[in-house]
Amino acid sequence: MFEVMLMLKIILISVLISVVLSSAITIFAMRIMSEFITRFLTQTEDRFDQKLGIYKQLKEHDISK
Repeated sequence: MFEVMLMLKIILISVLISVVLSSAITIFAMRIMSEFITRFLTQTEDRFDQKLGIYKQLKEHDISK
């Protein structure tokens, strides 16, 4: 009986450790991905703004001719 209880405790502890570790890994991965996506969108937005600035300058240059 004691051996069965000990086995159940070990199994329960290992399951809890597994759940905690997998949750921590998932949260960590989501943070990394969100930082990467935020950085990518910011750089894309900056490039788009630069292109718009170039297009505005070209349009103003064409109008002034």
